[in-house]
Amino acid sequence: FLGEGDSGVFSVVLQVTDLVYLIPTTLGLILFPKVSMNQNDNGELTAKVFRFSVLAIGMLLIVLSIFAESGIRILFGEQFVGAVTPLYVLAPGLLALSLVTILNNDLAGRGLPPVVILAPAVGLAINVATTLLFMKTLGIVASALALSASYVGMLVILYLYFVRISKLSFGKMFLFTMADLRSIRLKESHS
Repeated sequence: FLGEGDSGVFSVVLQVTDLVYLIPTTLGLILFPKVSMNQNDNGELTAKVFRFSVLAIGMLLIVLSIFAESGIRILFGEQFVGAVTPLYVLAPGLLALSLVTILNNDLAGRGLPPVVILAPAVGLAINVATTLLFMKTLGIVASALALSASYVGMLVILYLYFVRISKLSFGKMFLFTMADLRSIRLKESHS
């Protein structure tokens, strides 16, 4: 919609997205077979991976946001500094997309319930509506806003479904605990 210049700038945002997305993709690939092999899985492992992802990817996005402008300037040049604001707008969506990936892999291991198709369909509708509403006034920031809103929408749907079937609380899904920290230390000492 906005031409080659803005598309080039937004491609920088998408490159950063691809790098961040490697983490949940890898975690999801590890999670899927574990969930699918354990028919009695109550969601505890997925909740733990989810909590670690909230913490690790959240911290990564904070660091990325702090160094976004200087990093883009160094890696891509001054003409791509316009990617900074869209990157800030997309950061919450990147966290949501990471968590969507974790939940999707869990649900795929449980036999792909229809919510796995419904959530992206709702995300697409949110994306298209947001893009059409705000593209002329916000430019490439609207693209980031549309992606972020669609990923958050998908997360809400998948999260609500997952907690309903697993009966896990908000705290069990989001709050990193001392037991989580001890499990990291325990695994490090066995290595």
